[in-house]
Amino acid sequence: DCFFNDDPIELQRRLTKAMYAYVSIYDTQKGTDKESLYHAFLNGTLSATLDVEDQNFYASNYKLGDGRADIVFLLNGCIKDFVERPGKFNRKLVIIECKVATNHDELEQKAKIAITQIKEKYLKGVDGKFPDAAVVAMYGIAFYKKECKVSFECVQN
Repeated sequence: DCFFNDDPIELQRRLTKAMYAYVSIYDTQKGTDKESLYHAFLNGTLSATLDVEDQNFYASNYKLGDGRADIVFLLNGCIKDFVERPGKFNRKLVIIECKVATNHDELEQKAKIAITQIKEKYLKGVDGKFPDAAVVAMYGIAFYKKECKVSFECVQN
């Protein structure tokens, strides 16, 4: 629902609730690859809740543009105020980039850095690989222990 409705605040609330329920403080202790942990947690959560067959595309660590986006997937029939354009359909491409903060105060900054990374590295590859996506929803998600901060921007493709 959060991705269909472009609701980063509710996504942040649900992810934080899930992390408090399922992530142990020992999972994030010193010496662990925290970004891989959070990426895997998010990938498992999304792949279990999204109807991947209906979306036609879902990938983790997907090569796009000048890099590798953490998670990329298509959603069908969810674009608000959709205006049909030749070759574009009522599909939304979602790109998620994860970051790890070193403290609570750094969460917002890291989430914004993730959005910047999506814009600078991945957007240039979107039209070539997803020419029928009408919009691109970008989610930068920063994690710290059992908390997260979600930044969001959406652009027309």
